[in-house]
Amino acid sequence: MAVTLSPQDRADISSARTAGVLADLAPEKFDFHAGVIAILCPDGDQTEKRTHLEALVASQNGDKRVHLITQHGAALSLSASSPLSNPSLFLPDLLDDVARNRSRLFKVVAFLLRPLVWLMGWMGRRNIQILANLWAAIRMKQIKTIVLYIHAPCGAADHCGVSFRDELLHLIKAKRRIEWWLGYMGIKVACFCHVDYGAGKKKTYFIKTRSTEDWLGDPLRCSEGANGVNGVSRPDATVNSTADSNM
Repeated sequence: MAVTLSPQDRADISSARTAGVLADLAPEKFDFHAGVIAILCPDGDQTEKRTHLEALVASQNGDKRVHLITQHGAALSLSASSPLSNPSLFLPDLLDDVARNRSRLFKVVAFLLRPLVWLMGWMGRRNIQILANLWAAIRMKQIKTIVLYIHAPCGAADHCGVSFRDELLHLIKAKRRIEWWLGYMGIKVACFCHVDYGAGKKKTYFIKTRSTEDWLGDPLRCSEGANGVNGVSRPDATVNSTADSNM
């Protein structure tokens, strides 16, 4: 069943637009000449995200050089505190579905294995996997521009009870996490949001980082970012994306 924007999400999107959190895209502000690494959700009903990004890249370098890293809720999964980074929220449901039409013995075994499956999911944190994939992509492709792309509504976020406001929170945490760990590679990180308002109305916005932090009440200063991890700074990390305070 298709997920739609809740009344609260619509109100928050309107508020975010008024506060300057969601801004119209200005392609000339981005450097896509070498291509872009895009971390986004593979939702087939929201393919405008990919085609729009390809068009932006092609307008600068003449080629659609977009290196994709995709998972359900991918950009949101990079936040260590995001429910989407924890596969244990999905794997027990998967086991239940597999066991639904099997023998009674299979169902009993599946029930007994549930705690182990949950533990496997908890240990296999998706944020670490995506971060490792991003590091490898930067080294292999020599692309230094990263785009974190979310969309609303998002089925994966809805499954985990993540609201639009929470999406923005975890998106900025994901950006700060990337900057802290991989800033030494000379990267730039931008955040985009594709909103499906329904009735065929869709629009992609640029998300202003500092404006978002202010709008959220600034809950991010002690996360991975300018203050490091758990307040420990990392002086060797050169984060180019902070040159523009709202990048």
